[in-house]
Amino acid sequence: MARLNKRKVEKLIKRKKRGLSSLLIAKQLGVSKRRINQVWNKYNLLGSFNLKKPGKLLERKLSEAELKSIFYLYESQKSGARIIAKLLRLRYKIKIGNNLVHKALLDNKMAMLNENKQKRRKPLIRYEREHSLSAGHMD
Repeated sequence: MARLNKRKVEKLIKRKKRGLSSLLIAKQLGVSKRRINQVWNKYNLLGSFNLKKPGKLLERKLSEAELKSIFYLYESQKSGARIIAKLLRLRYKIKIGNNLVHKALLDNKMAMLNENKQKRRKPLIRYEREHSLSAGHMD
């Protein structure tokens, strides 16, 4: 299936406004009928349709209230990030990942990295030959 771009979305909307079927538009643009319906429904709800730009999502920032609850649980429980994150989810219904909690604790010197758990990353060395057939042999 082809991906939608801005030009294809404009064509899609024009053709849908003319009353063409989703199946016909899907065949013309090379996408699925379901995707045509999704774009059309979103266009009807919002009045426009913006394609998401590909790439990595931005890192989530913790609010002041979330940070206060993390620090309060750390002071009262004296436990690590995994347990604090679980308590936040169970008691306060705050959904924060373990890594975010650990990063907040690291930034405020309430946790520290364990050197024994830091793996040594071996450098990747590609195996190369001087000549392409130097590894060949004959029987």
